Amino acid sequence: MRAYNERRGSSTAQGYGAEHQALRAQLIAERGNFCEDCGGSPMPANPLDLDHLDGNKFNRSRANLRLRHHDEHSRKTALLDGRWGKPALVGR
Repeated sequence: MRAYNERRGSSTAQGYGAEHQALRAQLIAERGNFCEDCGGSPMPANPLDLDHLDGNKFNRSRANLRLRHHDEHSRKTALLDGRWGKPALVGR
């Protein structure tokens, strides 16, 4: 896992730098500080992530964005978006 993380680079190198964090903060201010899937509040071990519904991290239209708990976002990304070597369950 460590080698995988080193190959990925920093969060900024992956496209999740200051601009991404500012957008996340704007959505929290607009929509509220809760998960848009389960309605739960963020916790230190399970913060809110900014999810791109279509899986394209560069598509930052508001309609494509959802605030999700980290574990729910990871599950969706793994199952639906075809990450981590798994085939996507939805077409692109």
